[in-house]
Amino acid sequence: PERHLLASCWLEMENLDFESPLGVEEVQNRSLSFAVRKAGTFGGFVIKMEASLATPDAAEIQTWRFDNATQTVGCQGHWAQQVVLFPPVEVEEGDTIELDVSVDLSSLQPSYHFSPRLHRANTPGESGGTGEGGRV
Repeated sequence: PERHLLASCWLEMENLDFESPLGVEEVQNRSLSFAVRKAGTFGGFVIKMEASLATPDAAEIQTWRFDNATQTVGCQGHWAQQVVLFPPVEVEEGDTIELDVSVDLSSLQPSYHFSPRLHRANTPGESGGTGEGGRV
């Protein structure tokens, strides 16, 4: 359930725009930043899919189920959520989890690479640390 999520936002990991005059970008790299909103154990990311397959005012396909009835009714499609797991680490409110994402769509089987870093809010002058070098 959404109440178990440690961050309060969803960020775009990849974008497949089939109507772009330049075509679909085969290699996509993003650096994402998630503010931790409550203390807990960070163990990975949930990936949801949203697809707009028609005009901008048409309904979207969404694979995530929320806690409230309105959004649960809006969930549709046969795609499942994905979970990317990392070794668990305790986080505190105010910490930041950064995630570098590399997506390569140039072959029949796309490849995804995820590299997380934890930045502690309560460690002055620290540029990215879990106490063990910053990698999660």
